Amino acid sequence: MQTLPDGTKFSLPRRADAANARKIIDFRSTRGNEIYLWTMPRTGGGLCYLFNRGEGCPPSESGAGFPTLNGGLSGGADPILLFLQTKPDVAAVELRYQNGDSERVMPVDGFVLTEITPAHYAQGRRLASAVALDRSGSTLDTERFDPQSMGVYPCRTPKKLGYGVSACP
Repeated sequence: MQTLPDGTKFSLPRRADAANARKIIDFRSTRGNEIYLWTMPRTGGGLCYLFNRGEGCPPSESGAGFPTLNGGLSGGADPILLFLQTKPDVAAVELRYQNGDSERVMPVDGFVLTEITPAHYAQGRRLASAVALDRSGSTLDTERFDPQSMGVYPCRTPKKLGYGVSACP
C-alpha cells in the first residue's frame, strides 16, 4: 500500500513513486461516479499510472514498438471506460461509433480516459474505433473494437454461455 498526495491509499506497483503522483484526469461520470487518472514517476525511470480500474508501469511511449494507441475498453461494469496511452505526436483521438456518432477527446500528458456513455451501450450504437490524429488532423493509426465482445456492455438479458456462466453480448 502506498499513499497518494491526497491521502488515499492504493496498492501500487513497487516501482511507483506515489509521493510524487499527480492527478491528471478527474471528472464525474453520467451516473455520478468519480473517474480519475493519476500518473507518477517510476523509480529507475519511466512512468506509472493508476485509474479506476487499473494500474501499471508500461514501457516508455517513445520506445520502439510501442503502439500509437495502447489500451482499450474497461467494461463489465457501469460506467464503461476507455483508457489509452498515446504516443507524443497524437494531438486528438476521435471516437467513432457504429451509428455514425463521433467525438474527439484530447490526450492529457499522453493519456486518454473517458466514459462511454449509456447512450452508446445498445447494439448498433457501440464504439467501433478510436482514431489517433496528429496536429494537422491526419490519421496516425486506428484501433478497432469489436462491438459484439461479450461482457463489455451491460444488457437486460445476459446470454447463457454454459457451465453456469452468463454475459452480455
